Amino acid sequence: MRTHMPGDHTASARLAPFTDRGQRFCAEWAAIAEEWLAFSLLPRVTYARWREAELRLAAGDRAGAEVAALAAYEFADS
Repeated sequence: MRTHMPGDHTASARLAPFTDRGQRFCAEWAAIAEEWLAFSLLPRVTYARWREAELRLAAGDRAGAEVAALAAYEFADS
């Protein structure tokens, strides 16, 4: 039996080491955004998509960063 929702701080703690490691962790942030979205945790979805955008931009993936940043904006604006 699960003792916590996927949107709790456990997921944030799991991803904390991935904030500055480049392209390979973009998928991790995208996945956690989807997990949080399933529970309608929109502020957390926004955060995860923004972190994904930062990493994609740092890795030189401007198009991917744009998609993630626009998604973050959409959730922040909803």
